[in-house]
Amino acid sequence: MKNLKFLLSAMLIAFGLMFTSCNKDKDKDAIPQGELKFVIEYTDFDLKADVPLCSDSSMDYVMFKIDNGDWISSPVLNANGKILTKVLKMAPGTYHLTDFVVYHDVLPVGEGPEDMIVRAAPEIGSEYWDLMANPLDIEIVVEEFIKKEYVVDVLCFEDLFYDKFGFTWFELNLVRIERQCFFGDVCVDNLDAYGDSEYANQQEGLQSDMPLIMQIEVYKNDDESPIRTFNNKETLGEGDCMEVYWADDEDLDETFTFVLYGWLPDGTGAFDWGYIGEWTFNDDEGVNTDNGDPDNDDGVVDLYVGDCYLSTPDYVFPAWMY
Repeated sequence: MKNLKFLLSAMLIAFGLMFTSCNKDKDKDAIPQGELKFVIEYTDFDLKADVPLCSDSSMDYVMFKIDNGDWISSPVLNANGKILTKVLKMAPGTYHLTDFVVYHDVLPVGEGPEDMIVRAAPEIGSEYWDLMANPLDIEIVVEEFIKKEYVVDVLCFEDLFYDKFGFTWFELNLVRIERQCFFGDVCVDNLDAYGDSEYANQQEGLQSDMPLIMQIEVYKNDDESPIRTFNNKETLGEGDCMEVYWADDEDLDETFTFVLYGWLPDGTGAFDWGYIGEWTFNDDEGVNTDNGDPDNDDGVVDLYVGDCYLSTPDYVFPAWMY
């Protein structure tokens, strides 16, 4: 996400012009029929985490890369409320969309280094790329006489032509990235059972109250498989909180379930992920952390497996029995 602005060697077009290829030496009359549009879907970040926040600045133009070509367009709000790019004329064929960045135009009018990024599609392989429903490296098939629509998910960052032409467009879909922090502890009566485990390598060694090595699977709606799995085994459960994040489509009512596991004895002398509990919530709600008092909702989940706590955490689960 850091290198989102495309490096263009010259001013491309003034705001509001139709799509124009950055490769100015091409003969436009030689481009065969075949047109392309983007529908833009938004993605925002939650205030609970140290992530870029959504800006109220207008979305004035989009810069993106298809295969090895750079392009620019101003978004258009059509009659159905969709935010679309203008039409791009392309030869029929198969292409790949690999970069997509939305800018706010700061005076003077037109693309320039003073302009501000307001939205962007997560780069391929980046932290949030696989959370998008419509991630980059989108395969685009442009055909004559066939109308198509491709959707691009963009995260927050601090007209149709004649039917004889094949054309495709992209919609900007609004999606919000939500995050939540988890701290966990496990209460242990029999320290010998943990002597050969990762817990023995924690900074304080074996104790009756130790940071919990945990894992959370994130499920969406009625999916049988998790959309993402997070764990803190690499840090032995110590240090910063374990961050769990999910992508919430602002236009849809969605249900998410967090399933919590702990790295705990399995009864055979070995350790494995043992089921502890789960939470289900809607959209951006996250796991409730007000501990009975809405004024104390800090958005951070404190939990214990067992009852060795001094101050009451947000959640207490039964002591581990295998």
